[in-house]
Amino acid sequence: MSDDFNELFQVVRPLVNEYFELHRRLVRAYDGNTDFRSNELAELAEKIPVYLETQARIFRREADRYRTGRY
Repeated sequence: MSDDFNELFQVVRPLVNEYFELHRRLVRAYDGNTDFRSNELAELAEKIPVYLETQARIFRREADRYRTGRY
C-alpha cells in the first residue's frame, strides 16, 4: 500500500476529472438540462467506483490488520 495519497489516487483522479469535464460540456450543450444520455459519461461513471472499491478493500484489509495485529 502506498503511503502517498497522491500516488494512491493517481489512477482515478484523471478519470474523475474527465467525468466532470465531460459532464460540464454536455450540460452546456443541452442548455443546462441534465436530462440527457451519454454512453461515454456512463462508461466513466462505471469505471470510477470499480477503482474506488478496490481502494476501499485495501483500506478495510489494513484496518483489520491493525485491529487484530495479524499481517
